[in-house]
Amino acid sequence: MICFIFISSGHKGFIVYYFIFIWIFIFNLKFDIKIFLIFIVLMFVYMISKGITEINYDTLEYMANSPFRRFFVSQGAGFIHRIEMVSSGYYFNNPRGIKFDVFYHMYNTNITGSSPTFFMGDLYVKYNIFVSFLVFIFISVVISYLSRFTYLMVSNKKLFVYWNVYVSLYIISMAEITIPSSLRVGLALVNILIVYYLSRVKVK
Repeated sequence: MICFIFISSGHKGFIVYYFIFIWIFIFNLKFDIKIFLIFIVLMFVYMISKGITEINYDTLEYMANSPFRRFFVSQGAGFIHRIEMVSSGYYFNNPRGIKFDVFYHMYNTNITGSSPTFFMGDLYVKYNIFVSFLVFIFISVVISYLSRFTYLMVSNKKLFVYWNVYVSLYIISMAEITIPSSLRVGLALVNILIVYYLSRVKVK
């Protein structure tokens, strides 16, 4: 149910990071039959999210390639293409956002798609390398400061604390330079503060 909620917004990357979270914080980086079955279920959910309804050789080949290519290659490639496009004087004009221009440039196709990447990439396109590094350093300093409170995570051992910090960092990292994305980042930060407060509440 959680996985289907994730993909309902169109953000399939959540599925991968959710699996990594489960593997790290619940299974302690160990492999067994349960984590294998979870992996199979998540692959099935990913397949449905891509509109695949039947299993054949082409489907299996796609499933063995697409998720891993997207996770290990596409994110970094999207960043590199942003740098190349700015250097060549490319005019970003897609009303839906930078990631759609980058998709068109990467694959040279009229098919609609997006190529998100680490938030510094969009800052580089919108402004310059100095601004992108400045914002990155600021966020890193804030996160380093908040890391002082990691004892709450260790002492409480509550998965909701782990998950909130984990997913908030994901949302911040993948944020676009748009008002909706900025609102999501703001909500993520407020959520961390709420979780921090709740973690300090002692229940009798």
